[in-house]
This record gives sequence, C-alpha cells and structure tokens, in this order.
Amino acid sequence: MTISGRDELVAELAKIREVGYAINRGEWRDGVWGIVAPVWSPGSILRGAVGVSGPRVRIEEDADRLVELVLTEAAAMSGTRHRALQASGARVRGSR
Repeated sequence: MTISGRDELVAELAKIREVGYAINRGEWRDGVWGIVAPVWSPGSILRGAVGVSGPRVRIEEDADRLVELVLTEAAAMSGTRHRALQASGARVRGSR
C-alpha cells in the first residue's frame, strides 16, 4: 500500500524510527519487497543504509530472519549494536 497523505507518512516515519528499519511492500515496484536499516556514524550522523530486496514471496516468508540480518549488518557497519536488535519480539509479518 502506497502512502498517499501527510498523516500516513508521519505515522509511518514514527514507526520506522521506533523499530529501526523500514519495509517496502511493493511501493517501488509491484511484487518487489525490501527491508532496509540505517548505518550511523559515531556522532549519530546518517552515513547510509543497508538492505535486501527481492520477490515478495521470498521476502515475506522469511521477513523476521531478514530483518534480523539487515539490523545486524547495519549495526556492524555503524560500529554499534542496533537498538532494534535489543528490543525483544519485534515481528514484521503483516504489520504496517
């Protein structure tokens, strides 16, 4: 589902900040999903991002593991433990 209004965007950005990653559920191209997490510098300056994308069926069926892998790699590149990995029970299936 594509975000089409300001209120939806503000809510989605708040959720992304809370969980520490974003999921593209076909907004870019129908049937292609992606998971991405930020890479931070030591001064908490955004340096870039790391992610994975692929066919919806492959990303959706393995979303929890892929989120963990993306967060782990983003944390390694940031030189820190990603805060979202510290939160227990973060699940992504069917959530928005």
